Amino acid sequence: MQEQHSLMWQKVAYYAPFLNHGNIEKAVSFIEAKERDIKHSTITENDVRHSSRTELEFPPRLSPDLSEEEREEQVSRYDTRMLLGALEDVVNRLRLSSVSLAAIHEFIDNHQVLSRMVITDDYRLFLPDYNNMEIEMTALPKALFFLFLRYPEGIVLKELQNHYTELLNIYRQLRPNVDEAKRALTVTKLVSPLSNAANENIARIRKAFVEKFDIHLSKNYIVTGSPGEAYAIPLDRNLIVWQD
Repeated sequence: MQEQHSLMWQKVAYYAPFLNHGNIEKAVSFIEAKERDIKHSTITENDVRHSSRTELEFPPRLSPDLSEEEREEQVSRYDTRMLLGALEDVVNRLRLSSVSLAAIHEFIDNHQVLSRMVITDDYRLFLPDYNNMEIEMTALPKALFFLFLRYPEGIVLKELQNHYTELLNIYRQLRPNVDEAKRALTVTKLVSPLSNAANENIARIRKAFVEKFDIHLSKNYIVTGSPGEAYAIPLDRNLIVWQD
């Protein structure tokens, strides 16, 4: 029984961050490349067959007209769907064993694997260990994001105006063809303590990551904080790579 319980936790730790609030399609798109070889998974065929959320045929029926590449893709997506279905079954069984969702989330948070973040010389953001996922933002939230990356200790939003020149220089690199007066006005509004622009752009940063994967994983990459206190990006700076 203890070994079975340990196996359940292994499954939860690896797969749960990618469930994306139950959105199987997004989860499939994200981890399909990581699950092409099902034999490396701790989830057994028996788990797959008896998953409460899995209603797909086992094995899958594939059209004989498919090319080899198309067959591999369909099998990969099928395997991933089955694995995700088995995970949901594991979570349900843990709940029936009186394990709270809070305990499951805490376990996931303590065991999640974080990707490096690569910032290219043209200021694009990639997470190479998450299938080289690109995080896309418009220039203004990205400029604010880059500013926070420079300050691991964080910045109090009311003091953001102290970073006006630094933020303007970052924004200038991201929007080199914009009129200087317009750039300056945009950044002035962003750092003003009388404006809500900073919070709005922090929300855009959050959305850029949360749209890609689960909040419990993305919270390591986004700007977080409480009013009156310093806002910061928790990610270990050793995981950040700035390309020349």
